[in-house]
Amino acid sequence: FLRLAVIGLVTALADHIGAADSWCYLLPLLKPYLKSKIYTLSAETLQDALISPASRVSLEVAIDEARRALEGPDEADATTDPWVQQRRKLALLKAAASAAAAEADTSVIDIERLHEADLEKLAMLHQ
Repeated sequence: FLRLAVIGLVTALADHIGAADSWCYLLPLLKPYLKSKIYTLSAETLQDALISPASRVSLEVAIDEARRALEGPDEADATTDPWVQQRRKLALLKAAASAAAAEADTSVIDIERLHEADLEKLAMLHQ
């Protein structure tokens, strides 16, 4: 419901400020959240062009990683070997990708892209 409310807010704002100001002010703010270019700011084009929301599995993994970062490593995660840590992160990403594939019935998921994006999000959470 929040997604649809924000789409309604953005389209109402675009109608209120006009096409030129929408292109100058709103579109640059929306670009990080769009998977394709849009030429009109309408509810239909925004809904089609928006990046799909993060899956529940990815959200839970991010929350768990943030909790671990705040609380410190427990006994099972006490290893300082960077290779072991990297393998654990990759295993978590593969598990999240397979869960997302099963959830969405997609046949191809780019693990490398997912891996890099998740590592960037985790780095943001650690800061």
